[in-house]
Amino acid sequence: VIQLLKAGKAKEVSYNALASHIISEDGDNPEVGEAREVFDLPVVKPSWVILSVQCGALLPVNGFSPESCQIFFGITACLSQVSSDDRSALWALLTFYG
Repeated sequence: VIQLLKAGKAKEVSYNALASHIISEDGDNPEVGEAREVFDLPVVKPSWVILSVQCGALLPVNGFSPESCQIFFGITACLSQVSSDDRSALWALLTFYG
């Protein structure tokens, strides 16, 4: 993720006014919560960066929250016996809500 960010001319900064997003796997970390409250920045999972690069645009952040209150947080699903269309739809739902 850091390599993708640097390739896109992003800079890694600690808490300051230059940051646009907080990238974290642990949304419940006290430091992440403090940064979110102080700077009012969106907190996203690293997958948001990867998928935004693949799509060529910044994706909506609300589907990439690392907070444990997400309905499908921590769920691992096996999608082996469903159609390709259903698998894509289920992947999108699991990603967005968890």
